[in-house]
Amino acid sequence: PCKNEFLLKHIAQHSFKNTSEGWVLKSDAAIMRSYQYEDLTEIFMGLKCPIYLVYGLMSQIFSQELLDYTTYVGNLPEERVIGIPGARHHLFIDEPLVFVEEIKKLLKTRN
Repeated sequence: PCKNEFLLKHIAQHSFKNTSEGWVLKSDAAIMRSYQYEDLTEIFMGLKCPIYLVYGLMSQIFSQELLDYTTYVGNLPEERVIGIPGARHHLFIDEPLVFVEEIKKLLKTRN
């Protein structure tokens, strides 16, 4: 559950529309049905720039298995992997202030 009701209200107002069939998403549902997933492992492994991973510790999508795979393939040192407590998949909805602070820290370390 989102503890920032104003964010949910904003998302609802801008993501749904009222039609003769009721409330529906504004986005095209066919996009996800037709999306072609590509294996980007080789590209990811070949990146020369520093990579940071910020994820929600409570994410049901970003599993421990996916975390382990991503850190291995990306050769990510522990200090570049940041788990945000209390956040699920959408960090900026679940913990927006913590997310912003973590990004600020990353940007400071890069300058």
